[in-house]
Amino acid sequence: MAREVRRALDGAGLQSVGMYLEENPADTLARYYDAVFSYAIPRSNSRLSPLKLNLWRFAFPDVLVWDMLTIGIHPRVLSPEDFRLSLWHGNGVWLKGHADTWYDAELLAFLRKARQALKQHAKAFIGEAEPLVASPHPGIFVNRFTGGGVRVLEVTTLLVLLFSR
Repeated sequence: MAREVRRALDGAGLQSVGMYLEENPADTLARYYDAVFSYAIPRSNSRLSPLKLNLWRFAFPDVLVWDMLTIGIHPRVLSPEDFRLSLWHGNGVWLKGHADTWYDAELLAFLRKARQALKQHAKAFIGEAEPLVASPHPGIFVNRFTGGGVRVLEVTTLLVLLFSR
C-alpha cells in the first residue's frame, strides 16, 4: 500500500508531500516513507540497553524519526534523560499536551536548545549516520551525523544515564 500511495503522489506531481507512519516500518518499506513516529525510547528496557539506541534510525538516515516521549492520554512525561537521548539519536521530539502544565521550565529550555541545534544542523542529521563511534573514554558514547557537508557529533555518558534516574 505504501508503495502505491507513493507512486500515486509522485504521478500526480506531489513529490513534496511527505508520508509518515506511526512506528518504524519493516525495513523493506522504509524507502516509501519520509518520516516515522517511534516509540523505541519509552519501550526500551534500560537494564538491557541503557543508551536506548534505536539502530533503525541509523540504518535509514534519510527517514526522519520523531520520538514519542509522552505516551497515552494522560500527562506522563518520561525522564529528562529520555529527551536528551532523543537529541543524541539525532531525532525530533513529538510533544504532547500543554507545554506550560506538562513540562517544567528546565526541560522546556533544553527542548528549545535541542530544536535550535537540530534546525541549525538539519543537513547533517539527514544523511550518513554512525552510532557509537570511537570515543576517548569507554564511558563516553558518541553518535556521528554527516550530511550536506556538515558533521555533528552527539555525546552522552553512561555515568549521566545511570545516575540521572
